[in-house]
Formats: sequence, structure tokens, C-alpha cells
Amino acid sequence: MANIDRLISRLRDYRTRSAAKSELLEMGEKAVDPLLAALDSPHAGVRWSAAAILGELKARKALPRLVEALKDDEIMSAAEESLTNITGEDLGPDYDAWKRWIEMGDSEDGGGLAEMAVTDSDLVTKAVYNTAVSADEQPDGGWSLRVPIGNRHQDVTLNLKVKDQDGVPLVKISTLSGPANRKLYEWALRQNFKISAGAIALDGRPEKPEFVVVDVLPRAVVTPQVLFKAVSKIARKGDQLRSVLEKASKQ
Repeated sequence: MANIDRLISRLRDYRTRSAAKSELLEMGEKAVDPLLAALDSPHAGVRWSAAAILGELKARKALPRLVEALKDDEIMSAAEESLTNITGEDLGPDYDAWKRWIEMGDSEDGGGLAEMAVTDSDLVTKAVYNTAVSADEQPDGGWSLRVPIGNRHQDVTLNLKVKDQDGVPLVKISTLSGPANRKLYEWALRQNFKISAGAIALDGRPEKPEFVVVDVLPRAVVTPQVLFKAVSKIARKGDQLRSVLEKASKQ
């Protein structure tokens, strides 16, 4: 343990950090608990390095602590990257989304709230349960969700009545991102190659088209957990696209 403590203390100095990190990685599981304790260090360099190493060690034990580390501005980026490295999920730096993911279990077919919902209403209700996302059912059977993103929010629409050409039930998730300028059509199409979830498309009235970010999932595989993650991703992508369009309109 003394050797591990010595290595962790060397994480304070950028000149000794790389070598210490390599040795800690070689120790594997033995280093996990000391690294978890290092997340409480008063030194930002130690906390940042500990978060990064835990991710490289794929230490699932560290997930709850890494989620809490998202609140630490000095190491948030390392915590986010490690969460993605360990889980394979991409929820960004969104503390609430990761907290929800941890609480619901780390597998899409886990128990509790992650079990398949029987009705559409049950599905949506369980998906937003105990989150900051609000959901209102619309007269046409669709749902309007209000998703907080930082000090803003993004409105997301759910359509659970759509089917594909073979009659297979689908779940359509979409969010408006801004007026669709024809000069940007080709640009928007090219962005689809860079989007990790969903795609940019057109919606709205013919005389006033809007860019939307949309994703479509087979209803049969959509659990409350899957739906919450999909809605969160589409909301973030829509918010990002809105920011880009607002900047473009000012140029």
C-alpha cells in the first residue's frame, strides 16, 4: 500500500505523473481502491489523474464516484471520458443522465424500471420517473418532453404510433433545432456522418421548414431506460445544432 500511496502522491507533479500512471495501471485491481480515495485529494492533478486511470482500468466499481466527479469542474472532462470508457455509453457531462443510468442499472435488460413497459403511457412515465424531464401527453397520442440542458431546456417530441412499411411499430424521437435555410441543406446532410445518435432532417410546414434531429427505434426493444437515454442524446444533439444554426444566422 505504501508503494501505491507513493505513486499517487507523484501524480501531483506533471514531471512524474506519466511514470506513476503507468505503474498504477500495471497494478490493475490493486490500485482501484487507493485511486477512488484519491478522488478526494485537494490537488486537482491527483483527482484528474485518478479519474483518468480508473477509466483505463475499466473499474466498474468506480462508476458512482465518477458520476459524482462530474460536479468537479477541474476533473469533469476526465470523469466523463472514463464513464464512457467503462460503460460504452455516451451521455456527455450530464450529471442527471449518468445518475439516472446508474440508478436504473448498467444494462438495458436489467430489472426494476428497466423492464419492458406494457403500454406507451407506462413506458414514458417510467422513462422520466425521478428525473428533471417533464412529459405531457398530447391529444393526438404523442408526447411532449421538456429536457433540461444546463440552464436551458430542449423540447423533444415522441411519436409512439408510427410504423414502418412492414407494419412494425416504431418510436420516433425528434426535436426542432431552428429554421432550415436552403443554403445549409447540403451542410446538414454532411453532418449526419458525424452524428453519433440520430440524424438531421427537415420538418415543419412546407413554407417554413425546420431542421430537426430525429431518431427512430423499434418499439419492441425500447425499455424505459433505453428511451430515457435516447431522449437525452437527441435533446443534446438538438441543442448543439441550435447553437450552430444561431451562430450561422449571425454571420
